[in-house]
Amino acid sequence: MKAYATQSICNVGIAGHGDTGKTQLVSSLLFTAGMTTRLGKVVEGTTVTDWDEEEIARKITIHTGLAFAEWAGSGQSEKIKINFLDTPGYSTFINDTRASLVAADAALIVVDAVAGVQVVTEKVWDYAIEYDLPRAFVINWMDRELADFERAMESITHVFGRNAVPVQLPIGAEKQFRGVVDLITMKAHLYTPDGDGKPRIEDIPADMADAAKAAHEALVETVAEGDDALMENRNGLIVKTRLTKATGTAEGAAALEMVEEVSGEQRVTMGGDKGYDQKKLVEALRRENVTPHVARNQKRPGGSAIDGRTTRHAGYAISQRVRKRVEEIFGWMKTIGLLRKLRHRGEARVEWMFTFTAAAYNLVRARNLLAQAAV
Repeated sequence: MKAYATQSICNVGIAGHGDTGKTQLVSSLLFTAGMTTRLGKVVEGTTVTDWDEEEIARKITIHTGLAFAEWAGSGQSEKIKINFLDTPGYSTFINDTRASLVAADAALIVVDAVAGVQVVTEKVWDYAIEYDLPRAFVINWMDRELADFERAMESITHVFGRNAVPVQLPIGAEKQFRGVVDLITMKAHLYTPDGDGKPRIEDIPADMADAAKAAHEALVETVAEGDDALMENRNGLIVKTRLTKATGTAEGAAALEMVEEVSGEQRVTMGGDKGYDQKKLVEALRRENVTPHVARNQKRPGGSAIDGRTTRHAGYAISQRVRKRVEEIFGWMKTIGLLRKLRHRGEARVEWMFTFTAAAYNLVRARNLLAQAAV
């Protein structure tokens, strides 16, 4: 058996409401990757992940099934190993889904093109948030009667926010469904019914050109919105300040207030030192759709509130490096900004001076960044 490096293995949880086609999706992925010689079908009881007699008879997933595929991404020669966790979708067996997603690195949430978002769709989304999993939706069953991509997409954005944007558009629907438009490459992928699963790459159909262009622009705009936050972190500029009295918990309360102003539909991360490793603060941040990338305080009674579901991601280590810029900022403000010894009395005056010094730091920092860019 081939040995894989850790970075070449990805565990993907396939989750969603019952009867949305999760098992059939896994079967199709295995067939497309060349891991099986024929397309297994749930109705025939020939899928890889539903092997139990009860599952075959009922045509539903009762226990999480495992399968893997080897796949090389576009422009890559080295294959990675993708482990698929085909999870149950019925509420009776949902605890197995939750337990399985602990081991996942990402989640694909399958949505029925006819029914749209359903009860378990929201449950598995909450599990993905709880475990800090990157996630994407798959709108399935586009070839079924009454399938409607726009209606299904509308149900997703209504429940989960406008940052859920398509990366593909379907070509046709119901019996006329024959492929997708890739909104990244702006090419059409056309498939032959009951074929080998390999697409013909063609230009976008003329009657879809305008819709594809608009969807592509929406996708780019959403990515650009995410880059604004990344740019602020990368450049080390101060984006918000808050002055508090020393109460022992004031720093955490101020941090929560500030992230509430910038969080929402767009998921953000918050770096911080060990002082922010507080159970109530961490829980409150997660409710605000904020991932707490704070340093772990193992000496805290009861242990750190930050567990492996957060620290296992590469972004956590990056946040720990980036947050040290805050210490550099305070060092500048205390020495160059002369805040080491306050010369003002009264909270209002001190806060004004603190904000003014932060703005001065940004001007100096911006000047240095512009000078570096000009080189």
